[in-house]
Amino acid sequence: MSAEACRTGAPEADLLMSSAVDQLVKLVNDGCAQPHRSLQTEALPPSANWRDELFGVTWEPAVIVYNADLVPPAEVPRSRFDLIDLLRPEGSRYAGRVATYDIEASGVGYLFAFVDSQQATTFGSLIEAFGRSGAVATCCSAEIIEAVATGRYLVAYNVLGSYALAQAARDPRISVVAPEDYTLVLRRGVVIPRAARSAEAA
Repeated sequence: MSAEACRTGAPEADLLMSSAVDQLVKLVNDGCAQPHRSLQTEALPPSANWRDELFGVTWEPAVIVYNADLVPPAEVPRSRFDLIDLLRPEGSRYAGRVATYDIEASGVGYLFAFVDSQQATTFGSLIEAFGRSGAVATCCSAEIIEAVATGRYLVAYNVLGSYALAQAARDPRISVVAPEDYTLVLRRGVVIPRAARSAEAA
């Protein structure tokens, strides 16, 4: 769904899901979605229903992932402060072995970094620690988590919890921490475009 398709009335998908909820809100406010009411939407909490046109359907935390075989329990980063402390020492064994999303390649990575910059007093220190230690910016959740499992990276920051928890359930090398200072949560949104051909099927 795009502003252009909304303007021209071009046929679109019957249902759209996206993690870019801020953009969905704008499209809904611009009249690009149609309302939908059902027992399922009425059961949603008010925070997950915007004007009966945009619905929040997931609740996914951004987590820290680490290799349970290679990171000693005393060094597990349970907050951003802990992660900064791991990266600051000269010659840290974590140098070059911490990964996070590349904000130029990953929309969710950009979103998490933006919210971190607004939320965290530690953001500047964390970015500095990433830069000094050679933290790796890379693409996608599955790739990052797999690289932690193999030991290429020891820790990954701000990874989508849904992917991390699923991998941890299958692979004992992967452990997951919800940061204690605060945990970002991603909610994916669903809308029915105004020009949907089979809205009732959505």
